[in-house]
Amino acid sequence: MKRAIMKRATMKPKPARLRAELAVLTACLLLAEVINALTILIYRTRWIELISQWGWILILAVVLYLLLWLPRLLLRAVRGRSRLRALGNH
Repeated sequence: MKRAIMKRATMKPKPARLRAELAVLTACLLLAEVINALTILIYRTRWIELISQWGWILILAVVLYLLLWLPRLLLRAVRGRSRLRALGNH
């Protein structure tokens, strides 16, 4: 009995897309850092918290990135669906 051989498919993001995602993630990290600095000012705590709260800043940055990712995913799905409809009409 012959076994089916499956080819391994690799998906590599385009460099421009990778740079864009890295820029978005960097912006989320900077926004989280600014939010942390504002809370330090508002609650009049010590500035060492910019460093000591780094774990929470990373978590906040990832949450912000995911919140920005959801609308982009929905937009991509809508665009893909409209392209499929356009291809079906021709």
